[in-house]
Amino acid sequence: MSTPEAGWLLLTAAVHPDPVFLDHNGSFPTTVADPVVRAGQYREALAFWQDAAHRLGARVVVVDTSGATRSEFGLTDRRDVVLVDHRPDPSLAVHGKGAFEASAIDAAIAELELPDLSPLCKITGRLRVLHADRVISRPIGTGIVRVRRTIDRSFCDTRFLQTTAGTWRSVLGDMAHACDDGSGHWLERVVAERLVTAEYADRVGVERFPARIVVMGQSGTTGHTYGSRLEASLPEVVMRKVEGLAKRTFGHLTV
Repeated sequence: MSTPEAGWLLLTAAVHPDPVFLDHNGSFPTTVADPVVRAGQYREALAFWQDAAHRLGARVVVVDTSGATRSEFGLTDRRDVVLVDHRPDPSLAVHGKGAFEASAIDAAIAELELPDLSPLCKITGRLRVLHADRVISRPIGTGIVRVRRTIDRSFCDTRFLQTTAGTWRSVLGDMAHACDDGSGHWLERVVAERLVTAEYADRVGVERFPARIVVMGQSGTTGHTYGSRLEASLPEVVMRKVEGLAKRTFGHLTV
């Protein structure tokens, strides 16, 4: 599929969570589980990212792992958004949501046949990012990943990540079987490990975003609402301390 000049905004989604993720005896159960509520949140976020894509000259692709229809995403009459229906290997469910998400991203890149140089923003599909245009607008080259991570480089905020399709394939592809929420191998840690290894091998450069990342929306894992006025007004150093506490308490920040 042809690549728009500003690349692709790739939204990961699961309107109908896998039953394993609804088990409150599991490692990280889904708090926001109602498909109607989740679909509404996806539609709200999708409208936001469609507007951003039009301004940036990008295009939106949603990859859903739960068999949701275009109508559930409000896309019945919208052909400017690609919907990829990805059914992960069922055996991945016991390893957690990160395994499903990693599998979904690989599948979307493969189905779209994205060229290696195609810019790619991975976004957790029910979330929005304040000042998204400023965050995304800077061109990104091959071998570069933009992501927020802890100072010790052990944990990445995978809710929002920018790279190219080729760099994803060569550095971050095929992570599904490396993820295991139950043993603490969350997607955020697997991404961090991959990046550190690639940095030492001089295969990738990790950059900060050109503007501060303020995520808005609701965590499906904890039910926490991101992007309050207080959160948006806090200095970056304070927010890093708050998010560090959340990481230690809940394990990860994905939804």
